[in-house]
Amino acid sequence: MNLHYFTTNKSKIEEANNNLRNYGITVKQVNLPIFEIKSNNMHEIVREKVKQAFAVLKAPILADDVGVFFDAYNNFPGDSPKKIFQGIGYSGIMRLLKNKKRTAKFVITLGYLDKQLKEPIFFTGTCFGRLAEKPCTRKNSNFPFDSIFIPRGSKKTMIELNVEERKKFSCRTKALKKLITYMRNYEK
Repeated sequence: MNLHYFTTNKSKIEEANNNLRNYGITVKQVNLPIFEIKSNNMHEIVREKVKQAFAVLKAPILADDVGVFFDAYNNFPGDSPKKIFQGIGYSGIMRLLKNKKRTAKFVITLGYLDKQLKEPIFFTGTCFGRLAEKPCTRKNSNFPFDSIFIPRGSKKTMIELNVEERKKFSCRTKALKKLITYMRNYEK
């Protein structure tokens, strides 16, 4: 089976293929000129992405929205982490967290739509952890919060983990496992 993943991020495609290839699913990247709505509701954002992409492709499609939620700031920055990072960078984030609770979580809402469904279905994944005292700058990431987020059960930031370690903690992997379960039950 071929699945299309609406994203500009090749790392998402690699992670999806690493999780789904053993189930006979190949994930292909799709980048379409789609309007992304502004909302504080990740389900609404993903619903619109998936529906717009499916209307063009008429093929099974995935899309997602990822948020980072700091416990010290009532779940800020939420579903706008890249925008916040672009505005204040690591130095601003570190100033915000000075003498504050550093627990946080990554949350993904993954949407799926195919021709059998009338509306997208959603799978969520959560990775709990804490924010480092300073960013790991030894490696680059498409997602800057990977350099400061330490998953619960690890001593390393997400960026420092190898592929198998990341898979163990990844919110995307958790959501993709739920998708696999759904597909297995759907086929019966």
